[in-house]
Amino acid sequence: MTTKALRSTILLPVFLPAVFIILLLVIGTSSNPELAGKAFSIALTWITETFGWFYMLSVAIFLVFIVSVA
Repeated sequence: MTTKALRSTILLPVFLPAVFIILLLVIGTSSNPELAGKAFSIALTWITETFGWFYMLSVAIFLVFIVSVA
């Protein structure tokens, strides 16, 4: 029986920065929820004012896709 070295399919140059950014967001939002709520509200307002109908269409298409998958 031969032993083969296990190779991971995780790409560290992609995985590590993603984990770092996610941890920063989780720590930041949990440490100051009021500021995070204001920032997310401002971001949502900017997205809806800037992209308008495209944003609403994207959300609707995503919702239809999720319902059809379920």
